[in-house]
Amino acid sequence: MKVIEVNSIPIDEVIKDIGRAISQPVSENCKQVHLDIPSHLGKGTISGINFNNGFGFIHYNCIFHVETEIQFVVDKIHPLKFLYMLEGDMVHRFEGEEEKHRINQYQHAILANSQNRGHILQFSKAHQLSLISIEIDRRNFIDKIDCELKGIEYGLRDVFLDVKAQKEFYHKGFYSLKIADLFRESEQFEKNDFTRRIFLEALTMKMLSYELEKYEDELKTAREQRILTHYEVKSIKKAANYIEDRISKNPSLEELSRYAGLNKNKLQYGFQVLFHTSVHTYLQQTRLKMMKTLLLNTDLTIGEISTRIGISSYSYFSRIFKEKYDVSPMKFRKLNRL
Repeated sequence: MKVIEVNSIPIDEVIKDIGRAISQPVSENCKQVHLDIPSHLGKGTISGINFNNGFGFIHYNCIFHVETEIQFVVDKIHPLKFLYMLEGDMVHRFEGEEEKHRINQYQHAILANSQNRGHILQFSKAHQLSLISIEIDRRNFIDKIDCELKGIEYGLRDVFLDVKAQKEFYHKGFYSLKIADLFRESEQFEKNDFTRRIFLEALTMKMLSYELEKYEDELKTAREQRILTHYEVKSIKKAANYIEDRISKNPSLEELSRYAGLNKNKLQYGFQVLFHTSVHTYLQQTRLKMMKTLLLNTDLTIGEISTRIGISSYSYFSRIFKEKYDVSPMKFRKLNRL
C-alpha cells in the first residue's frame, strides 16, 4: 500500500503536501492548485482551491495503480468535510479508530473529527475515482457569515458551531439530483482563470445549501421525504422498465417496490416527479400503448393480446381501450389497416 501523509490544513497546502510525498510538482493559477498523478503511481489529477469565507474545494479525479491511503494527520482542528462520491468508492476512518466507513458511488458523507484527530482516506487500486470534498474551517466560516444558523437542523447546527472540534460526527446518505446537476455544471465549465474561481465559489455555496436541505429531508419519515437522489432516480427508472418487461404478469406495487429497493411511498412519489403520474396509471398507460402497437403490427387475436398485457377479461380490455381512443379495438384495427 502507498501511504501519503498530509501535515497541512488549507487545501492549497494539502495538495502541495501530496505533491511532495509523491515527488511531483504542482501548478497554481488564481489560487487554484493542480497536481498530476505520476505514471508510476497512477493517472489523473488532484486539484483544489481555497476561498476567503472558510471554504475549500478539492477534487480527486484519478486512478491509482496501487492501493493508496492519504492520511490527514496534522495536530490541529481539522475542517468539517462534505464528501461526494461521483464515481468509484473509497473507505474512510477517523485517525486512531478501527471502524471503517465505505462510501460508494452517488453517496455523500459529512465528517467532523474530534480532539485534533485526523482523517484517513483509503482508495482501491485500478478503479476510476472521482471524489469531491468541500472543506469548511468552521471558526472562519462562522465569523464571516455574520448570521445565526437558523433553519439548520440541530444536529448539523451543533457541528457547525463546534469550532473547537469537541465532538465527532458522521453522517452518510445519497446526494440529491440538485447536487448531481451542480457537478455536471462544474464539469462543463471550461474557463480556467479568475472566472472559474468565481464560478466555483458560487457553486460551492449553492452545494452547501442543497446539502443542508437534503440532510433535513433525510431526518424525516420515509412518507414525508421529498428529495430524490441520483440513486433513487435510477431505481425508479428500473421499476418503469420492469413494468414494461413484465406487463403480462401485472406486477403489483409491492413487487415493484421490492425490485427497485425503495419503499412504496418513495416509489409513488418518484413516478409523480419523473412521469407525472402514479404507478398504477403508468402501468395502465403502458398497457394501452402495447394494445395499440399489437393491434396495428400483429395478427394476434384480442384474447392473445389481452394475455400479453396482463388482462384476462375481454370486456375490460375493450372498455379501457374505447375510453382512451374512443373506438373499439377491432374497429381501430380495421380502420387503421384500411
